[in-house]
Amino acid sequence: MSLPMEYLFESSQQSLCDLELASLNRGSQLLKSVKADWNAAVEEFANASVARYFREHREEILNMARRTVEGQHVIMFPERKSA
Repeated sequence: MSLPMEYLFESSQQSLCDLELASLNRGSQLLKSVKADWNAAVEEFANASVARYFREHREEILNMARRTVEGQHVIMFPERKSA
């Protein structure tokens, strides 16, 4: 919002002080709102990136997980050799 010069020259010191504080408060609130929106947008883009990665590499990830689970089974419970 642009202030008319006439208003600025005709206002008292107290009115100008009140205007300054009110404008700073509104500006601060707007920045908080923008920050929250920005953070939400960044999180959505991150979610989209993870979804794309899984879409492109899902089978590879599943195969690696299967090999890891199977490998842990062998390591944790080795087969006993019969005599």
